Amino acid sequence: MEARTHKFIPKAFTGIVSNADNRRVLDDVWHTIKKEKHWLLLVIPLLLSLYGPIQWLAQQWSQSSDALGFQPLVPLGVAYLVWAERDSFSGTYRGLADIYPEGHKSRRGTPIVAYLGCLILFFSYITTIGMVAVIGFWVTVIGIILHIYGLTVLRALWRPFLFAATMIPVPGSLVDMATSYLQRGCATAAGAVLKLIYPQAHTIGNFISIGSYTAQVSGPCSGVGILLPVMVLTLFLALLRKIRWTITMILLGCAAGISLVMNTIRIVIMGAIGVQNPRLAEQLHDANSWVFTALAFYLTFLLAGRIGPRTYRHYDDEMLPDED
Repeated sequence: MEARTHKFIPKAFTGIVSNADNRRVLDDVWHTIKKEKHWLLLVIPLLLSLYGPIQWLAQQWSQSSDALGFQPLVPLGVAYLVWAERDSFSGTYRGLADIYPEGHKSRRGTPIVAYLGCLILFFSYITTIGMVAVIGFWVTVIGIILHIYGLTVLRALWRPFLFAATMIPVPGSLVDMATSYLQRGCATAAGAVLKLIYPQAHTIGNFISIGSYTAQVSGPCSGVGILLPVMVLTLFLALLRKIRWTITMILLGCAAGISLVMNTIRIVIMGAIGVQNPRLAEQLHDANSWVFTALAFYLTFLLAGRIGPRTYRHYDDEMLPDED
């Protein structure tokens, strides 16, 4: 019988290695800042000139509608995705430094993209178009990274930048249209369930009547406030775990379905409560939907654990297209 040997690595040693890797990444950042300090003469005036547009952009984020209230938190998700792959980025940068000399196009790109992003940001500030402002901001960030680190490192950051696209404001007309369709659909589904409990229940448009009690399913209870955050969280999970695109699409579809089911359950609960206590039902209708959002994402998270990889460390190529 062949004896098996197991490698034992003390936790203290792994902690030292992890700290050493973190210090190495910080050393790389500090070395880059020292080497590129001459750019401060250009960057500082540029940032001062962009103070007004960036401040206005921050106000646009903070004043998002309830359906898009998650967007100010998207930069935190972008930062976490970058941090999760910091070792890969550091290795790519060091590998390029070993192969190509300083100033090579693989290590330094054109600054034109950054200038273009600044112009877009100024244009959005003048025209007060929030969607263009977000695009201009991220084009500027992409241009700065392209100029300092080159195209190869920029391509390695495609996951964080893809998630950053969820920060682009959705036009109000599209949100209103989705709200109108979803509130009618959820009201119809909830009315069918309530009819099983209360035979006298019936639905007309987005109104549900049960005897003398009538509930209107409107904006806060339309389902958009649950659907969009859960979809964004699901995309973040897929990017973090590097799940294949086919599985990611399935997860996003399931997340949408779970979100609408959770919103329908919310309306059913509201209708059942409204028969006894209409005021409490109205408060439930107008309340924030974070509890149902959390439940919907938790169910999606459990599903992702079944059909996708459970840890991102061992699935480096999961986001690559399926081979024929």
